[in-house]
Amino acid sequence: MIKVKESDYNLTLKKLYEEHKLLVSSLFEIFGDEIKSASLFCLENGISIRERDKIILLLIKFSVNHSIYELDFWKDTLITRIPILSELNDKEFQKMLILFSDYYLAYRVGGGD
Repeated sequence: MIKVKESDYNLTLKKLYEEHKLLVSSLFEIFGDEIKSASLFCLENGISIRERDKIILLLIKFSVNHSIYELDFWKDTLITRIPILSELNDKEFQKMLILFSDYYLAYRVGGGD
């Protein structure tokens, strides 16, 4: 079994965080300040891939009966299950809903025609 010292582990986490920030910064330099990608939105806001997947599943599950513009419903539904989303203000939360909806729900419209 390999033993990892806590200081080495913390150093690795710090390096990963710095690389993450560089990646996000470089994407903004290339594409501009307006985020047009759900995944880039997640990177910028510290939302993990598991949390992203939960958002997608919940949007698919509840979008049949709820408009993407029902902000109060979506905040209650998503924040209860994904606490990190409580850090988003209303404008950012709505932006997230629209980005995810445009990419992940657009393919469902029309019953798969």
